[in-house]
Amino acid sequence: MVLREDGHHFPEAFRQASECLQLVFGVDVREVDRRKRIYTLVPTLGLACNGLVSDGHSMPKASLLVVVLGMILLEGNCAHEEIWETLNDMGVYPWREHYIYGDPREC
Repeated sequence: MVLREDGHHFPEAFRQASECLQLVFGVDVREVDRRKRIYTLVPTLGLACNGLVSDGHSMPKASLLVVVLGMILLEGNCAHEEIWETLNDMGVYPWREHYIYGDPREC
């Protein structure tokens, strides 16, 4: 946690945290609104491959898990509608199979 009096450390701490999220979970942190300090997590292909589909190819699912768990944490351990809103922003819909994650209701 970066406190107000240590705010000058925030850019470096944020950069390092963003880099770790990308390397470990395959998600990029992107700025949505600089004034309001709003960011979004965007899944990237590649480094976090941890799910096997039937043809033996691996697919990154850790990034989806990170987003869902983060939303649950931010919403006080209960975030059903908020999770779907965030997933919709990422192009993941309950009625449509996603090209990376498959059926999101079964992930």
